[in-house]
Amino acid sequence: MDALTLRSASKQYGTVTALRRLDLSVPDGAFVLIIGANGSGKTTLLRLIAGLCRPTTGIVQVRGFDAAAARGNLGFVAPQPMLYDDLT
Repeated sequence: MDALTLRSASKQYGTVTALRRLDLSVPDGAFVLIIGANGSGKTTLLRLIAGLCRPTTGIVQVRGFDAAAARGNLGFVAPQPMLYDDLT
């Protein structure tokens, strides 16, 4: 079983397509580097994997479970704070 599987995963925000039909399988124990230009969908991909948002279409699975269901077993460090501005 792969540690991570994406099948035809797409994410749209209104009329903007952040990811289009991404297929990816990452075997257990593998290291993956995600690179790309600003606005290429890297953060959206990480948010999908972490279960912070759901794909518009397609499947995102972590160890065979829907990424949203696996959310409590994952860690994610965002590129910018995701907390409320008034909290410290």
